[in-house]
Formats: sequence, C-alpha cells, structure tokens
Amino acid sequence: MQFMTRMEIKEKINRVSIVNNLSFDEYLALLTIVPDLPGVYISVEPEREYNYSEYYAHIIGYVGDPTQQDIDNGVYSESRVGKIGIEKSYDDILRGVEGVEITERAVVEDRRRTYVPQNVKYGDNIVLTINHDWQVKLTDIMNAQLIESGAFASAGVIMNSNTGEVKALVSLPSYDNNKFAEGISSSEFQELLNNPKTPLLNRVIGLQLPPGSVWKVIGAAAGLEEGVVTKDTRYMSNRCMDLPGGIKFCEADMGYLGNVNVIDAIQKSSNIYFCNLALDINKQRSGIRTLIDYATRFGLGIRTEIDLPGETTGTMASPELKRRLLNEPWYTGDECNTIIGQGLVTVTPLQMTVATSAIVNGGIIVKPHLVSRIESPNGTVLEEHVAVTKGELNISKKTLDIIKEGMRKAAFDGTALGLGNLPGNVIAKTGSADAGEYIQGKYYKGAHSWVVGCFDYEQENYCYTTMQQWGGRGFKTVPIMKKFISCLYNDFADKCEII
Repeated sequence: MQFMTRMEIKEKINRVSIVNNLSFDEYLALLTIVPDLPGVYISVEPEREYNYSEYYAHIIGYVGDPTQQDIDNGVYSESRVGKIGIEKSYDDILRGVEGVEITERAVVEDRRRTYVPQNVKYGDNIVLTINHDWQVKLTDIMNAQLIESGAFASAGVIMNSNTGEVKALVSLPSYDNNKFAEGISSSEFQELLNNPKTPLLNRVIGLQLPPGSVWKVIGAAAGLEEGVVTKDTRYMSNRCMDLPGGIKFCEADMGYLGNVNVIDAIQKSSNIYFCNLALDINKQRSGIRTLIDYATRFGLGIRTEIDLPGETTGTMASPELKRRLLNEPWYTGDECNTIIGQGLVTVTPLQMTVATSAIVNGGIIVKPHLVSRIESPNGTVLEEHVAVTKGELNISKKTLDIIKEGMRKAAFDGTALGLGNLPGNVIAKTGSADAGEYIQGKYYKGAHSWVVGCFDYEQENYCYTTMQQWGGRGFKTVPIMKKFISCLYNDFADKCEII
C-alpha cells in the first residue's frame, strides 16, 4: 500500500472540514495566512492508495473516519481507522499512534510556544501470505468463467493444506476500495448497497450456501469410520429409489450407475449410494447425529477463525433446526438430503477448503491466515505467523486414503473430468446444490456449482474451493481450476488459460 497526501482546512472547535483535497499550490497559498485565523488550521493527513484494488478489496478492506465509539476509546478524531478486511483486523498495528504538537499563543503579545507532549509512533507493516500472481490469475479466470456460465456471483480460495497460508482469495463481484479511502459519496455507497449481487460481501467467508455433493466426503468418512460400510460395500443405483411417503430419490439427470462402492460413488457422485448409506447410518448408529458429529470434526458449522472480520458459521441440519425454521418434522428424506449436501446444511467456501485440507494433510484442522509477518517501518521482522492447528479428525489413514482415491478418480474420469490429466496429482469433488431465493423482490433459482480439491506444487500441497452462485451443475466450475493449474505449471505464460 502507498500513501498520498490529503490536505484540509478545518475549524478546530467543531472539527468541520471547510475544504478537502487541496492542491499543493493551494496549500502553499494558505500556509501563510492560516496561522493568523483564530481556530482554523491546516491538517495534512496520509491517505491510502490501494493498488490492484478490485483484486484485493475483499482481503485488504478499507479505512474510514472513526466512529464516536472509536473516539471515546482514544482514537484521534482526525485519524483513519480500519473498517473491514485486514485494515480492520490489524488496525492497531497499521495505524500506530498519532503525535501531538501544542502551540500556545499569548493573548496580548504575539509570542508563541510549541511543545510535543506525545511523539508520533508510525504504524507497522503487514506482509500477506497471498501470492500476487495467483491472486490476479485466479481472479481473471473466475471473472471470465462468470461471464461464460452466466452465474450470479462466485468465490474462490486456495490455501496451503499444511500451514493454512491463504495464497489466493477471490470474491466476485468486487469493488474499488479506493473510493472509500478517498471518501465515497453517499450516492456511490448507496449504489453498492442496492446492487443485488452485494459486491461488498466477501463470499469466501461471509456467504453460507448448501454445498451439494462436495459434502459427500463427510458422509463417506462417517460411513467408513463407523464400520457401516467398507471399501467393497456396494449399493445398486438404478436411476431412482423409493422412500417412505411415495418420495422418489434420484441420481442427477436420473442416470444409471449400476452397482457402486464408495470410491465409485465419490467419482460419479452417486446420490443413491449416499442415500442408502444415510439410511444404514440411521439404522446402525445415530443417523443425522453421527453425520453432524463428523461434519463438526471437519470444522464445519464453526468459524475457521481466519484473520478477517465478517466470517459466518454455516448451519448444520438437525430435527430441531427444521422444527424451529419450518415447523415441520424430520423425515427419512431429510437424512438423504443432508448426506448429499442439500436441505438445511450450509457452509462457506473457506470452511470446505479447511475440511478438504484435512483429508490430505493427515487429518489436521488448520487455521487459515492471511498475514505472514509483521514488520517495523524499517523492515525489522517483529512477528512471524506460523501454522496453527485447531484440532484433529481422529479418522484413520485408511479411511482418508479411500476418500482421496475416489476424488482422484473423479478428477480423471468422473464429475471433475479434465483435472486429473494436469500436473500436480489433482484430486477433486464437484457439487451442485439446488436453491432458490428472493433478492430485492426478484426470485433467483437454480443450482450453486461447487468444486473442491487439492494439488501439489513445488513440494507443497494446496487445497481449493471454487463456487459459482447459481452457476449450474458442478462441472461448469471445473474449468476455473483446470485453467489455473495449467497456468501455474506454465509460469503464467501469456494465454496459458487457453487449453
């Protein structure tokens, strides 16, 4: 971030700005006369200038005028404070401490005395974990895919599966955070608020949606680990199956998949396999309680604790939640809906990235973070942020290896076809979640399109989630990571995304 100078004339008593954004010539002209104007002074203040603003707006955030509560807590009224993003999370570190200079002037004689009761302490610098090339390329690819698919909005995140370092975080549509730093007009702000696509919302952490079939890995873990199924257990998928109450539960597009085991079911995303699994978990264990127990182990239903404000928890389906929200009883079909990521279960893209990371890193729930280190103004490293473990899955390596095998096959010859032929040992799981919602009086309906997975690069492993809101079936979001990984292994060469 760079700083620019903003100059103001202010009446000190009421702290009212008379003129803002003076030119340097205007500043020099006023400099000679302002000292003779009682109660009036010139304030020279730093102003943020955000480079690559629409690539980083949801990460960095912006600063603005302090609230009365800020002032009551000791913030100088002329300061700029963090309002959202990293600017807010690390406001105390970035802002530093304002210096105070007092000039006393005699009433009768023109004598003055100046002293400094409080010296300035410059704010420290923040170094992000974000890889700039990754951030820009992922944003550009997602923007292009958003146009091609006709989706409503999208979100994407890539994280080191072992350390929790976030290497790219994208929420679209974005906005220009420089407008806030400069002092956004009320009409511009209202335009952002009235936009049905909510560009100010960080969808990676603040949007909770049904995950669809990417959630099937949770059901697979529960079924295998509880001994309800083994790697070789098969269920017949003959397009549809009958549930109590005359309900038919079907495969996507009513496709025939035949006798499938858990690896096939992950590869081909079999709804019927997982519905049968849910029914058997209900018979042999505690049904939805067992499933939600495993989801919680994977970090779902709770905040990831990333160093950004505005994170939501998602929701875990349960009979109590359904009764509270819909005043309806829990049916057999709810067990099947939940295990395939439909119904009342919701997650954020970042939560799914953390959950997927636990599959490949040996069962560790890592805490994602965006700040790598804090440096003093002269470049001295004051604090290094290291990997933080939030918990462990307590799930066997055998179970995790089976899930990885299914995700690897999905990338080669399944619903994520096209990712498996890329370098990096890519694994993936797609999902599509049917949903409808009224937004500003208009009803939006369709499927949210999800892809989760992981890949290797330069001796490290990274996991990702890409989601297109009302973007259609999961395969429509596969091209995002297909293009990104191709570009990554081609050093982001020109037109590397054309594959």
